[in-house]
Amino acid sequence: MIVKMTAFKLIVLGAGLSCGLTAQNTTADMRIEATNTLLHGGVQLELEPASSAFGALLRINARPGGMIIVSGCGVPARYSVGFSAGMPWSTALDTLTSIFPENYWTFKDGVANLLPKQGVPSVMDVQIERFEWDTAANEPSAIFRIFDANGVKSHLTALGLTPYSGLQAFTWLQKAPKVVNGVPEPRRGQKYKLENVTVLTALNAIAAAYGDEFWLYEERKCGGEKTYRISVR
Repeated sequence: MIVKMTAFKLIVLGAGLSCGLTAQNTTADMRIEATNTLLHGGVQLELEPASSAFGALLRINARPGGMIIVSGCGVPARYSVGFSAGMPWSTALDTLTSIFPENYWTFKDGVANLLPKQGVPSVMDVQIERFEWDTAANEPSAIFRIFDANGVKSHLTALGLTPYSGLQAFTWLQKAPKVVNGVPEPRRGQKYKLENVTVLTALNAIAAAYGDEFWLYEERKCGGEKTYRISVR
C-alpha cells in the first residue's frame, strides 16, 4: 500500500487518513481539535527552553509535531512549566505560548507545531514536486532528505544560509523488535509519497507517518553568519 499526498492532504489508499498543515495562525478549527484532544501523560519541567519543553510534551504524549526557531546571538530563555494528564492540548499549548510569547501554535490532524510569530522562514514555503519514503527506514533520514530535495538546498544557498554544525539527529529510544523463534523480525513500514507540497507540510507528514516524531528547524543570524539546522528527536 502506498500513501499519497497531494494538495496538502495525506491520502492513504483504501484507508482515508488526512494530514497537512499550511496555516499561518491558530484557527478556530485547530483550537476545537486541540480542545477535544487530551494529554494522556503529564510532565513537570524546570528551567527549559521552548524547544525542550515542547519536545518533552510531545514525547510524553507520543504525539508528532515540529518547531521552527529564528534566533540571533542570544541564549534562549528558560522557564519552568508543568502539564497535567487529562489537560486539553489547547490549554497545554496556550500555556507554552504564554511563557514563550514569540511563538504561536497550530494543531491539525493530531500534529502540533510551535512557530515564530514573526513569520516562518521562506524555505518552509518552497514547493516539493515529489518525495517518497518508507517508515521501515531510519526516522531521521526522510526528514534530512527533504533538505536535499530539488529547490530546497538551492533556496538555502541563495539566502546565504549554511548548515550549522551539520545536520544533527538527536538520540531517541526505539521499540525493541519483535522476536520470533529467537530471531528479530525486520521492521515493517509503510511507503509514502508526497506531491506538490511545501517543506512545512512535508515535515509534518513525515512526523505523522512515524506517529511520534519531533522535528526542529532553526535559522540563526549572528556575527554576520547565517546558519540553519534541522534536528530530529
